[in-house]
Amino acid sequence: MADFNRLQRLMSLNRIYNQKENGVATMKKLDIVRLNVFSCFKEYRRFEAQKILAVLCTSLLFANGAHANLVVNGSFEGGTHTGGVYTGGYITLYSPSTAINGWTITAGSADWINNGVWQASDGNYSLDMSGLSAATIKSNSFSTDVGQLYELTFDMAGNFANQVLHNSHTKGMSVDVSGSSQNFSFSTPYPDWYTSNPAALMYPDMHWETRTMQFIATSTLTELVFTSFENNAYGAALDNVSVEVVVPVSSVPEPGMWMLLGSGLAGLAAFRRRNVRS
Repeated sequence: MADFNRLQRLMSLNRIYNQKENGVATMKKLDIVRLNVFSCFKEYRRFEAQKILAVLCTSLLFANGAHANLVVNGSFEGGTHTGGVYTGGYITLYSPSTAINGWTITAGSADWINNGVWQASDGNYSLDMSGLSAATIKSNSFSTDVGQLYELTFDMAGNFANQVLHNSHTKGMSVDVSGSSQNFSFSTPYPDWYTSNPAALMYPDMHWETRTMQFIATSTLTELVFTSFENNAYGAALDNVSVEVVVPVSSVPEPGMWMLLGSGLAGLAAFRRRNVRS
C-alpha cells in the first residue's frame, strides 16, 4: 500500500513537471506569436503613416499645381521676327500675323516691342496694341473644364508718345473670353514724352499695372481676345497674360495642414528610429 501511494505521488509529480514544461513551451510559443503580432502591427502602423503622408503630400502638390498658367507664351517672348515692318526696337505685325507664338493678330496691327523701346513687365517683350491702327489679337485655344471658374490676369500700360497730338492720356482695350466681355483702361502718368524728348531711345518707367478678370468656362477649349480702342499708332501696352484655375478657399491648405504634415514627418522619422534601435 505504501509503495502504491508512493507511486501515485511520483506520477503526480511527473504530471506537474510535464505541465510546467509544457507551460514553458506554451509560453515561449505565445511570446513568439506576440512578437510576430507586434512586429506586424508596427509594420502596419508604418505603412499607414506613410500612406497618410503620401495622401497629404499629393493633396498639397495638387493644390499648388492648380495654379499653372494655361496661356501659351503669355509674355510674348517666343516668335519669329518676320512678316512685319521692323524698326529699331520693335516690329509692326499686321493681320493675320502668327509671328508671335501662341497668338494671332486677327485685325489691324500691333507693335511687338523689345526692351530697347520700353521695359516689358515680364521678360524682354511686350505689345503696343495699336501698331498703325487698333489691333485685335487672339490667343491659341487652351483646355478648360466647363463650369470651372478661372482668373485672367495681365499687365497693362500705355504708349505715351504723341499724347498731345491725339489728345488722350488714357489708353483702353477690351477682353473677350468664354462669352464674357470687359473693358480696361490705363491713364499714362507722363506728359507727351515723344514731343518733349524726340531723341530718346528708351521710355522711362512704364508704370505697369495688373488687371484681373474672372470667368466661367463654357467649353472645353477657351481662347482670349484683346481689342484696342486706340485707332492710331499709340495704344495700350500689354504683357504678362495668365489664366489660372480659381481654387476654392476650402481646397487651399491652411497653416494647420502644414503643421500636421510637419508633425507627421517628424513622427514617421521618430518611428523609424525606434524600429532601428529595436
